[in-house]
Amino acid sequence: MPTARAIELAPSVKRIVQEAQDLLRPLAFDPATASGQFTIATTDYMQATLVVPLLEKLRLSAPGLTMVIRSLELTDIPARLERADLDLGITIPEFAAAELRSRLLYRERYVGAARKGHPIFRNDVSVEALCTYPHALIAPRGGAPHGPVDDALAAMGHRRTIALAAPNFLILPYALQRTDLLVVAPERLLRRMERELRLFEVPMQLAKFSVIAVWHPRVQNEPRHRWIRQQLAMLSEQSA
Repeated sequence: MPTARAIELAPSVKRIVQEAQDLLRPLAFDPATASGQFTIATTDYMQATLVVPLLEKLRLSAPGLTMVIRSLELTDIPARLERADLDLGITIPEFAAAELRSRLLYRERYVGAARKGHPIFRNDVSVEALCTYPHALIAPRGGAPHGPVDDALAAMGHRRTIALAAPNFLILPYALQRTDLLVVAPERLLRRMERELRLFEVPMQLAKFSVIAVWHPRVQNEPRHRWIRQQLAMLSEQSA
């Protein structure tokens, strides 16, 4: 059985071993012959918009690499990167610690979506029409169902009805196809659902947000890590 001191030292030892492995790893990186795994933590939205294209790229260029996806627990990204439990986090700047390295991947905006044939499309989508029908809201951290749309509507003297508050985006195409629910969500995600849903411009000003990659300074110049970051950045630009 490990002693209390051994348990206390375990994270530091793991970090030292990881750093030693990084030092011994060849400076040149050949994707075609690379092996091992690369662990990314992010949301289901960013998994659909960024991780799936990255996986497609890896299967073609680096088939020996295994991608591992972890859930994005916002408060512990720095600690998990420090322990080398994660290689990379994909998140928004508000949840990135100052001690981490980061790179802007893209700027995102919000659009609306509903099932094809929804009565909201009989006329131009107005604020009044937007508030006539119930909405779905994605609230990954729980809490009261409220988002930037509610703030914008309140500033205009309006209010919407939330009929569904879900922890992730997976339910959206199924729920919206079978009901008269509306959703206002990130455009890059909803563009991937255009076969099932119809998108529309929201009749209000909603602030854009940034999506970034974050990593520990320890791997800043590690060849494999740098190569994967470059692929991710190029894919972000291509899918704009």
